[in-house]
Amino acid sequence: MTLSNKPPLLTIAIPTYNRPQAIQKQVQRLLPQLTEKTALVIIDNASSIDVETLFTREEKKKIKILRNHCNIGGDANIIRCVELSSSEWVYVLGDDDFINDTAVAKILDAIEKWPNVCNINFSIFNEKNEIPLNLKEYAQSCASQNGFGDAFWISKNVYNLKLLKPFLETAYHNI
Repeated sequence: MTLSNKPPLLTIAIPTYNRPQAIQKQVQRLLPQLTEKTALVIIDNASSIDVETLFTREEKKKIKILRNHCNIGGDANIIRCVELSSSEWVYVLGDDDFINDTAVAKILDAIEKWPNVCNINFSIFNEKNEIPLNLKEYAQSCASQNGFGDAFWISKNVYNLKLLKPFLETAYHNI
């Protein structure tokens, strides 16, 4: 969690809806990994339970919980995760997608290594542990490994917001 007035480098944004055990487990996995370069935000899609009640006072000091006034649908809630992030990069993480104990450190290392790319997909590294840097190579890598739809799966990508935010309006038109 960021402790200074400077915006974090990375926001980890978790969309959630009516999965209290999943969001609790995910937050418990993430809290020890947070640094001054990271922020953790939960976007609750108007769950029937109050997500804030799932966390202790100490946990709530390290996370920001935002609640939609009504259920806007899963896709729109994912877009809100991007829209509401104030950092340079955003990692939209499913509330029920397993994250390992070194995930945040690996993400921060990758951002440092490739600060000018639009996104880093952690499922398509090549044999040299490098990411494809042009769209053709990216598409070929996605198609050959997991299928192109896997290229934009939420828990596998970290996005550069400076390059992505100008296109958010288009995302809403497609849901």
